[in-house]
Amino acid sequence: MSLIKFPSPLREVIVETRLMRQIIRRTLAVHTLGALIVWYGESRMGKTTTAQYMVREILAAYEGSHPHAFRAKYYEAGEITSHYGNEMKRGIKSLYFAALGTPLDEGIYQRDPPEAIASRLVHELRRRNLQIIFVDEAGCLSLGAIWGMVLVRDIAKSME
Repeated sequence: MSLIKFPSPLREVIVETRLMRQIIRRTLAVHTLGALIVWYGESRMGKTTTAQYMVREILAAYEGSHPHAFRAKYYEAGEITSHYGNEMKRGIKSLYFAALGTPLDEGIYQRDPPEAIASRLVHELRRRNLQIIFVDEAGCLSLGAIWGMVLVRDIAKSME
């Protein structure tokens, strides 16, 4: 008989709080305005848990036949530092991979301007009915990379 007893993995239990419900309702209310929403606060306060919970709830409620239904995605950003290549394009490329799960073609990345890459991403997001992307740990991104992601939102808004 072995002395080793492997423990069962812990099952994460999320307790839906009043504050979580309030944040989710507010986020959905301004989403229709094409808003760029920033959640901020102290570490360990539940921002990530709320975002992941909201994504699961949106995906569980998604029905393609509902005229207002859409999908959501959670993405934890890696570091994109300044002074290394076109930061806007790097931010869009990172968002592209996170949202679609496929890398952006390197030829397109090298050849096309940020606006064209952002338009390509918006087209794919629309095709997949993906309307909310939570970018966690955005503090790891350079200002230029964030501006690239804002460009995606601006183009999405202009394309309705």
